[in-house]
Amino acid sequence: MVDIASLLESSSLLDRWELESVKKDKEETVARSIISYRHLKTELQSQCISLSAQEERLDEESSSAEPLTVWVMGTWGALESVDGKTEDAEEYSRKKRELTKEIVMLKIQVLCLNQVHVSSCIKQLQDLITSGSKAPTPQALQFCRFEEWVQGNQQIYKLQSKMLDLEAAKIRLHKEFCIQDDKELSQSSVSTITTRQSFASHLEKKLGCKEPDVTSGELNLEELVVSQGSGEIASILDRILDTSHVNSTFEACKLKAYIRECWDVQNIEDEFPTGVHPDRYQEFVGGMAQYIIDKQLTHQRESLSYDMVYAKIEQYLLPSIYNIIQAHIRKPEEDKRISQMYKNLAHITQTQFGISPVYQDDGIAPYYAAVACMKSMALSILPSRKIHAIVSAAHCVFRKLNELSMLEHSKPPGADEFMDVWVYVVLKSKIPNLASTIAILRGYSNPNLAFSEAGYYLSSVEFACRYLERINEQDYRDKSHLLTERLVVCEQARFGKMAQEETAVFEILSQDKWLQGFEVFAVKEWHLDPTRFYRTVIVPSLDASTKVKVSVVKVRPENTSFSQLEMLEQVFMCPGDENGLSCTRTNNGIAVTLHVDHVRDQLTLIPIPDGNYDVFEDTVTNFATLDKLACDYNPPSRNAPAEIVLMTTVMETMQKMEDIVSSTYSIPKAPDGAVRNLIGALVTDLRQMNYLSSLFDTPEVYSALIQSAVQKFQTEYNRNCQSSTSRLPSNGLLCPSTWAALQNSIGKVTKTATPNS
Repeated sequence: MVDIASLLESSSLLDRWELESVKKDKEETVARSIISYRHLKTELQSQCISLSAQEERLDEESSSAEPLTVWVMGTWGALESVDGKTEDAEEYSRKKRELTKEIVMLKIQVLCLNQVHVSSCIKQLQDLITSGSKAPTPQALQFCRFEEWVQGNQQIYKLQSKMLDLEAAKIRLHKEFCIQDDKELSQSSVSTITTRQSFASHLEKKLGCKEPDVTSGELNLEELVVSQGSGEIASILDRILDTSHVNSTFEACKLKAYIRECWDVQNIEDEFPTGVHPDRYQEFVGGMAQYIIDKQLTHQRESLSYDMVYAKIEQYLLPSIYNIIQAHIRKPEEDKRISQMYKNLAHITQTQFGISPVYQDDGIAPYYAAVACMKSMALSILPSRKIHAIVSAAHCVFRKLNELSMLEHSKPPGADEFMDVWVYVVLKSKIPNLASTIAILRGYSNPNLAFSEAGYYLSSVEFACRYLERINEQDYRDKSHLLTERLVVCEQARFGKMAQEETAVFEILSQDKWLQGFEVFAVKEWHLDPTRFYRTVIVPSLDASTKVKVSVVKVRPENTSFSQLEMLEQVFMCPGDENGLSCTRTNNGIAVTLHVDHVRDQLTLIPIPDGNYDVFEDTVTNFATLDKLACDYNPPSRNAPAEIVLMTTVMETMQKMEDIVSSTYSIPKAPDGAVRNLIGALVTDLRQMNYLSSLFDTPEVYSALIQSAVQKFQTEYNRNCQSSTSRLPSNGLLCPSTWAALQNSIGKVTKTATPNS
C-alpha cells in the first residue's frame, strides 16, 4: 500500500506560490533543474494517487449510499425533518457526487499533462548531461519557467475552466435543492415577521449560540475579512486575484472575463441568469472560491478558508461591477418611501417610538455611537464592510442598553428592548437607498453570513426597513381593538406573575372563572418555548357540563409599545388559522381555540382533568423535557399530526423516569422533581461556562436557546477531544456522557479560577 499522507508531505514544490524562491536564482544549472523536476514529478504522482483514491471513494459511496434523513433550514435557522424530501435529497446527493467525480477526473487530467511535460524536461536535461554540456539550463527547460508554461498551455486552461464551471454547477444544484419547495422558509426573507416583538423573540433564541461581546465592542468577524495574522495568505491571494493587465494567472483571467461579461450583458433575466444577476454572481464567486480551496495546498492548507477567499474575490471584483449591480438591483419606489419616512418621523421621540424609559438615552444625540456606525455603511461598496458596520452598530446598542440598565438597577436588557432601540437607530441613521442596499447585501454577500451572528443582524436591518415602510405618525394605540377586549386565559398562575411585574403588559380583571362547554388541552411541544404567551388551548366540547378554570385579563396601554400591540393582536385576535387555531368569543371574553382536524404540525395534546391547568403545569413541562434527554425514554410513534396522550399516561411515565433521571445524572430527588432540578443545574453550569449570556434571564426549561448552548459545548468538546471513542453527539440533547463531560469541564474551570494558596 502506498502511504498517501507521507507522499503528500514529501514535497511542496507543486505549489506555484512557492516557486518564488527558485526564481531568485538568475541562472539554473542543469543538475539543479533535474533535481527540482524530479521532486516535482514525485509530488505530481502523489497528487494523482490521492485523487484516484478520492475517485474510488466516490464510486463506493454511490454504490452503497444509505437512506438519508433530510433536514431543511426553516425560518431563522430552525431545523425541520421533512420525510417528503428524502427522494429529492438522494437525487441531490447523487448529482453532487457525479459533479465531484467529474472535477476529480479533470484534476487528474491536468496532473497528467503536467507529468508529461515534466518527464519531457527531465529527459532533455539528462541528454544534456550525457553530452557533457557545461552551459546553463536552456531557458525553455528552466524549472522557474514551469509556472509560465502552465499558464500558457491552452489545454490546461480549458480543463481548469471546466472545473470552475462544475464548481459553479454544484452551487447551483445546492441552491435549487434548498428552495424548490418552500421559498417562504428562505433564510433571506422576513416577510412573515411583522412586529418588533416577534422578531426579537427569534433573535433572542438565536443569539444563544453566538453571543456578541457587548462590553468591549470588539468584533470577531473572520468570516468577513482576512485576519491580520494571515498576511502571507493575503499576499498570495492578492497575487493570483489581481485583475491588472500584467497578471496572467488562471484566476485573474477568469475574473477579468467575468467583468467583461457583466459589462457586455444588456438584458438580465431570472430564467437564464447572466452578468450581474445574483444567482450568476454567487455561482461564479462561490465556484472560484471553492476552486482555490481545492488546489490542495500544503503549508497553507490549515489556514486558508472559504470565507477568506470569498472576501478577497469580492475585494477585486466588486469595484469593477458595482455600478452595474446598483442599476440592476435598485428599488427606487421603496427607497423613496423610506426617505419620506425619514422626513416624517425626523422629530419623533424615544417615548413616542415605544422605547421603555429605562432604556432611553438622555444624550444630545441618542445612541450616537450606534447611529454613527450605521451611517458608515455608505463609506464602502463592499458587502463585507457594510455588514461589518451593521454588526458594529448592533454591539454599540447592546453595550448602551447594558450601561443604562446598570444605572437604573433594572434587569439586564433582552432582545425585546434591543429591537425597540434598533429600529429607532435605523430610522435616525437615515441610510440613503436603504432598500436597495439591503437587496445588494442579500444578493451579493457571502451566503455563509446567513447562518452567523452577522446574518441575524442583517435580518434585523431588513426587518427595520420593512417596518419603517408601514408605520405612520398616527397613534397606533387608538386604532387597536385589543385595548377594548377581554382575554380568556387558562394559565392563571403564569399570567398572574406577568401582571405583577413592574411594567406589566396585562392586568387581571378576574380569576377562578369557569368557562362552560369547553375542555382544555396542554400542548407538550409549546411548553419548551418560553417566548409563547400561552401553552394551552381550549376545544369546544359536546358535553355542555364540561368546564375550564380561567382568568380574564386585559392589555394595559400605558405599558405597551406600538410593536407590542401589533404582536399581541396577532397572537390573541388574529391567529390566522395557524395549526387549527382560531379566535372565539365567549361569555367571559375572547379565547384562542383549536380545531384538531386542521392541525398541520406535530402536536401532542394532553387533556387536563377537571379543567384546572395550573395543577399539572410542572408535570407537563417535565414530560416535554424528556424528549431532550437521552436516558432510556423513547416517545411513542405518531400516527397523526395531532395526537392525544392521557394525563394518566403522563403521570405513569414521569413516576418511572424520575428514578431513572435521578440515578443516571446523579441528581437528588426533591419536591420539584429530578427532571426540573437537572435543568436548573444545567442552566447554572452553562452560564458558568459562558455558553449562556448573563444579559438574558434564561427560563429554566429546555428551550431552543439551551439546546443551542448544549450543542455548542458538544462541538467544542469534540474539537478538543483526543480520543474518537469519547466524542459526544452534536445534537444538543443532554445525554449522560454530555452531562459527565460538562461536570468535568466545570471542575477544571473552578480549579483554574481558584488562586494558589
